[in-house]
Formats: sequence, C-alpha cells, structure tokens
Amino acid sequence: MNSKKQNVFKIIMSNELLIEKPWWKRNLLWLVASIIIIVIVTTSSSLFFNGNLDFYALANADPSIYEVALDSANKNKTVVEKFGHLNPISNQEIYDGKAFYSKNKNSLNIVLPVTGIKKNGIMNIWLERHSEGWKYVSVVIKNRATEIVIIKNKSTNH
Repeated sequence: MNSKKQNVFKIIMSNELLIEKPWWKRNLLWLVASIIIIVIVTTSSSLFFNGNLDFYALANADPSIYEVALDSANKNKTVVEKFGHLNPISNQEIYDGKAFYSKNKNSLNIVLPVTGIKKNGIMNIWLERHSEGWKYVSVVIKNRATEIVIIKNKSTNH
C-alpha cells in the first residue's frame, strides 16, 4: 500500500475521541481584544467630551446663552479698556470650556475662555432655569489681574 494511503487509513480507523475546546477558550484572543477596544472607546469618548455632552448640545442648540453674555461684555467700557473687544466664541472655545449643572439641572455655571484684542481671560456665566427661560445670575470676565462683573440678574426669555 502506498504510504499516503496508509496514513489516511490510520486516521480513519482510530477511535480517538476528539474533545472540542469551549467557545471562550477558542476565541479568547478575540474576546480580550474586543473588551480592550470597548474600554478604550468608552474612556476616550468620556475624556473627549469632558463630561459636558449636555452643555455641547445646549451650546449648539441655543448659542444665545453665551452670546448675550459676550455682547454685554463688549458693551462694557471696563472690559473694552482692559481686554479690548472680545472675539466671538468659537467651537474650540466651547470645547475648552466647562459646564457645571446642578443635580436637578435648574442651574448652570459655564466657564469659557475669551480672547480679546489686548488680553485673554475667562468668562464665568451663572444661570438659573425659570419657567420663562434661563435667567443670568451673573457674568464675570476675569484674568489673573482683573475681575469685571458684567451682568447681575437678567432674564433671557428662552
């Protein structure tokens, strides 16, 4: 008999029981790789949004919340004197900013970087939600040397 045929015959005639490995052992590499990818995606997305996904949605849906504060700042003589005219807030500045909601989402503190012709600073906006819309509690423009209160208790009617 041909040696190739003998080997095939031996394999066919053996009565060995082939035990199949469990699914998780056969696919352990894929399972671990999938878990690592899921962890990386969820971690990076939470880092990307800085926990401010609600604020990004609000800022895109209703930009007047920060535009009213910026317009009021540009009308303030002290702000123009110290910082110069403040540039419009860009998407990057919204991303760089922070928003802190209260537990019941009825108050909001927004911290945004602002860029002026003379100096840069930070705009802090404190808002409270009322039935007629957001009400400004206060708006403050500041940097290390200067702090200017712009708005105290103004309704937005949104």
